[in-house]
Amino acid sequence: MLAKFGVVVAAALMALSQGEQSGEKRLIEFGRNARVWLSQDQIEAVDEHREKVKELGLGYFDVTDFQEEINVPIQKAMEFPTKPSFQSIVNPLIAESSASNLRSYVATMASFTNRYYTTPDGVESAIWIKDTMEGFIVDSGRKDAYCTLFNHTTYPQPSVVCSIMGSSDVNEVVVTGAHLDSINSRASTGRAPGADDDATGVASFMEGFRILLNSGFKPKRSIDFIGYAAEEVGLRGSQDIARNYRSRSVPVYAVYQNEMSGYKGKSPAVTVLQDFVDSDLTLFMESLIPEYLNIPLKRAVCGYGCSDHASWDKEGFSAVCTAEAGPFGEVNPNMHTDKDTVDNLDFDFTNEFSKLNIAFIVELSLYGL
Repeated sequence: MLAKFGVVVAAALMALSQGEQSGEKRLIEFGRNARVWLSQDQIEAVDEHREKVKELGLGYFDVTDFQEEINVPIQKAMEFPTKPSFQSIVNPLIAESSASNLRSYVATMASFTNRYYTTPDGVESAIWIKDTMEGFIVDSGRKDAYCTLFNHTTYPQPSVVCSIMGSSDVNEVVVTGAHLDSINSRASTGRAPGADDDATGVASFMEGFRILLNSGFKPKRSIDFIGYAAEEVGLRGSQDIARNYRSRSVPVYAVYQNEMSGYKGKSPAVTVLQDFVDSDLTLFMESLIPEYLNIPLKRAVCGYGCSDHASWDKEGFSAVCTAEAGPFGEVNPNMHTDKDTVDNLDFDFTNEFSKLNIAFIVELSLYGL
């Protein structure tokens, strides 16, 4: 039976086959039609083993709370642009993106002992993101933006949703997001700065929010900026949110997941993931990189459930994801340890991803309207 879960998962579970595992079990999905109930000890063993062998692409969904199908039609966009069209608007905006601001946001997030989804610091870090982004709204004087906490019913860490309302009557939404939680895979509630994973992604959308507010930019489609809780434990926060949007029949036009973007490596590039994404939207994303950035693009296969874009894809929405490296590429060696700190990152590199985030949401919030 274990063979269908792959070499990494099978090896980890075999290591725990002796003796009874106690405590609550969770329903873990390692692939379509590949689910198994695991104890917390077993889940942690899987995480530890997959990192030892660098099989980071083999992610998973914790589907314990999401077993029922949603009987709501999928609201999916029919058409995306094939190339950028709003350079005269985008270029002045991306020029405002600041590496020093990005470093400041990441430094504060990394100063929490951890941002694990069950800890007080995990909750406080989410509140800090919301409060900071609300401060941007106050400073801008805008009346068309707001922030809320999205509370989850089975754990204390909330997600954060900040919005700039669209001026068109189509009610469509462009989503940009990153996961706000962090984890130390050797001790889940131990020190986990998570500077690269994924404070850099959160920092990119925070900086974009600040810039768009201060510039007076008026999107035609609404833009939602989302910090997801509980990504590191099976994409639980983003599954909850994607299902919520679908159950409310929110017409989500496009979703962008900002993954790790601070570890420069030997051949820095924007890695564009190619699976569990919308192919047309991904081609559009790839067209933005030579237009607006100073680094090249690479392509990589994600694996199963490797980041929050997979939650949106699973619910039928059009999503894309970028990162500093593919899961089988030049992965940050400090990921999921107490060494994932600010001093190991390059914020000029992160700034390229911040500019890409701005270009993506501006172009798609205006296209075709």
